[in-house]
Amino acid sequence: MRRFRLFSAGSAPEPALARPDRWLLLLPLAITAVGLVLVYSASSILGLTQHGDAFYYVWRQTVRAVLGGLAFVFFMRFDYHRLGRASTWLFALALVGLVAMAALGVGSEVRGAKRWVNVLGMAIQPTEMARVATVLFLSAFLARRADRIESQTGSYLPALAVLGCAAALVAVQPNLSSAAVLFAVGVALLFFAGARLSHLGGTAALGAAGFVAMLVHYDYQRERLVHHARFLFTGKLDSLGSGWQLEQSLIALGSGGFFGRGFGRGMQKFLFLPDPHTDFILAIAGEEGGLIATAAILGAILLLVWRGYRASMRAPDLFGTLLAAGLTTQLALYAFVNMGVATGLLPTTGLPLPFVSYGGSALVMNLAAAGVLVNISAQAEASAGRSPRSRVLPPTGFPRRPKPTWEALR
Repeated sequence: MRRFRLFSAGSAPEPALARPDRWLLLLPLAITAVGLVLVYSASSILGLTQHGDAFYYVWRQTVRAVLGGLAFVFFMRFDYHRLGRASTWLFALALVGLVAMAALGVGSEVRGAKRWVNVLGMAIQPTEMARVATVLFLSAFLARRADRIESQTGSYLPALAVLGCAAALVAVQPNLSSAAVLFAVGVALLFFAGARLSHLGGTAALGAAGFVAMLVHYDYQRERLVHHARFLFTGKLDSLGSGWQLEQSLIALGSGGFFGRGFGRGMQKFLFLPDPHTDFILAIAGEEGGLIATAAILGAILLLVWRGYRASMRAPDLFGTLLAAGLTTQLALYAFVNMGVATGLLPTTGLPLPFVSYGGSALVMNLAAAGVLVNISAQAEASAGRSPRSRVLPPTGFPRRPKPTWEALR
């Protein structure tokens, strides 16, 4: 195992400093700034009617954006290998939060789902912390057992048990969409680590069985899926029932046309589209900014995803490769599901659009994850000696990055 000698004997190791990927540095902050503008426009009427203040939601989102920005700056300068060494404790803490909500009834219930915990007057969603902690723990676990990934008992099944436990605790809130995305990200990490396709196929079947079991148990989720399937095949919506949100979203996107109605001139936010600042904020962007605005948001997220995978392929060790790939896949899936819901391609869920939708826990955790990606990209540049400001890297405790099977896709 190759190690890097970057510091003199007796001195403490320092994280590598290099010029990170500028796109990874700028895009999360730029999309967050655009999100604040959209949250204000989408929530102003709701803020006036519910709280007597048009700025009610945007001020709260601004505070969370500042906290997220601090997390972004911290983690972009914090050596990601130290996160790997603390991954077990962070994952255990996340599981405690999920267990407390599932078994002890801790948390606030909104619309039939118990997903939030009030801490010092702020609503915190443990699921948002758990999804990042799970990716962190699995990345470190699989990196340390990379030579045993093809063995079911040596690495694969233990990782699958951890993933299944976290996904199940999220699903019983109930939060089927977040559980499904978390499980999909975990399967992707197993693929990136070099697991056998036969094992992955069995895991996908197991996940599908769990999804069906949840649909059988929760009537409203099954009805939502049935109504959406009817819409896809017949074009008919339950306009006065479960299809109300989707119909208003499609009206907003359609009325926006190519150039949009103009900022602040959208009509669906006048209490036609429920909670326009959260899950369906893309509809408001499309109504006021037109196809140009939605295409720009999509393009920015696709560019961010590309640079995240690029940082993954250039990471100096396997842990960095898996962590960057896992965090990037998670952001990509959240964006894909949210946009799919707003355009009617997927059933209505509660997943936010990363960096754009209103929501404190999601925004802070996404910005923290983006900071980690920046740190990985900086260490990749330092390791390759491509940056004139590069420093040598400290010993990591993780194996050097081999050529995993997924790199054949390049």
